[in-house]
Amino acid sequence: MHPKLIRDTSSDSVFSKLEVEAEPSGGNKAWNQYIMTRLQNNADKIIKSGEYGVCIVKFIVGKDGKIREAEATTMKGTALAEVAVSIISNGPKWHPALQYGRAVNAYRLQPITLNQPQ
Repeated sequence: MHPKLIRDTSSDSVFSKLEVEAEPSGGNKAWNQYIMTRLQNNADKIIKSGEYGVCIVKFIVGKDGKIREAEATTMKGTALAEVAVSIISNGPKWHPALQYGRAVNAYRLQPITLNQPQ
């Protein structure tokens, strides 16, 4: 006799391996356009700081599709990190990840890059 596999998707657990990954409403193209537009709107602030590079933002897409707990995992304390976290935190709702056919909370990583002007 094999032990039963417990499939608890009703809790507030956050999953990293999923059957169906969370995805942005409108698709990746719309998500990338949203990020680029917001980054351009804040470019002056970042350029003044002289902080260029790649900021990786870790966040959770909730069962309800809302983004929460966004945090910079690289470039912490920089203007780019501050702007990147704000962009992600204020992003549109997503289609939540699915595990065993049910919506679950899921981690996502998003790199946001700002290159130094030539």
